[in-house]
Amino acid sequence: MADSPRTAGGRLDDTAGRLESVAMQAIQDVWTRGNLALADAIYTPSFVNHDPNQPEVPPGPAGVKQTIAMWRSIFPDLALMPDEIFAAPGDRVVVRFTASGTHQGQFRTIAPTHRKIYAEGMVLFRFDAHAHITEAWTAWDALGMMSQMGARMEDATLVRMRQ
Repeated sequence: MADSPRTAGGRLDDTAGRLESVAMQAIQDVWTRGNLALADAIYTPSFVNHDPNQPEVPPGPAGVKQTIAMWRSIFPDLALMPDEIFAAPGDRVVVRFTASGTHQGQFRTIAPTHRKIYAEGMVLFRFDAHAHITEAWTAWDALGMMSQMGARMEDATLVRMRQ
């Protein structure tokens, strides 16, 4: 059985707590508050985001910044609210979140609706020995988001974010 990141008393050990803290910085400070400079400090230069909805994002903090800039052009008030966070054994942290924002920018062929849009998702972060994010596996309800924007089922190919 794998070691748990929690002690017998249910408290996080120092490493797991540190990794959860960095994950929260990524979600709250970088994504929600738009502190893009912080991306340079918490993501490795070789960072890769495994997200089938955004397959062609460059690696490293530059890719993170590009992705956030693209989403903020569509949803200027983008916010990711963590619903749950937990450290997995070893070098991983999982965050379940709800993203929200007002659709004010063009999303492929979908004109701004000015509706508040919500999408649930999860991200699994992997860290290096210095508590920097090296990889993320992201899954979120892109079809639900598009449905709220008025997309038809035949528009489902819009989920792919190729620029």
